[in-house]
Amino acid sequence: PQIENHTRQAGNNLQVLTDAWIITRDDRYRKAADKVVEKSHAHLFGLAPGYEPAQVELNGLGFCSIFFDALARYVEVSEKVFGIRQKNAIESMRAYTLFITKYMWDEEAGIFYHHVSKGLEGGRNTGVLTYRVVDALLYALPYLESEPDKKLLLDRTARAFKTANKINLAGEMGYRFIANKNSNFIINGGPRCGWYMLNGN
Repeated sequence: PQIENHTRQAGNNLQVLTDAWIITRDDRYRKAADKVVEKSHAHLFGLAPGYEPAQVELNGLGFCSIFFDALARYVEVSEKVFGIRQKNAIESMRAYTLFITKYMWDEEAGIFYHHVSKGLEGGRNTGVLTYRVVDALLYALPYLESEPDKKLLLDRTARAFKTANKINLAGEMGYRFIANKNSNFIINGGPRCGWYMLNGN
């Protein structure tokens, strides 16, 4: 049950298995990681080819980003370290990334929704978890096939990053975050997004 979702349980499992594969070179860990990818595949959660966006529900984007980040890293490690093209994982990663980028975006607020229900009704925004979200999405950027999709992703992640800074780092709110776990998201989140914003590639 821990891997049959697209949130932190599946993400933590995939992260550990990827690290074990790198360290030991034991193919059993790759096979176990492939099982996580299969059980958490976007197609199983309404994002199969030709899907109707208004029929999809995705909750807890901030926590789901732990899985999306691990999925993208698994794809990257497979290619760069082992020379293996993970077609199934790439398909899943693209489907999740494009849905989030296009349909979990609050244009007025300039930030991603944490939840979106059927009918594309958005809930509260990703808040301090935005730093995790933008990095996880940008991990998938090289694997998007459409230039307009890449441009949209870059634009919205940059805007979300800036909005999150305004929300989380201003005045009394910024001071409050220093003293709790959210400081971890602020300090450690956003390096990939920051790189793209500064360097443009």
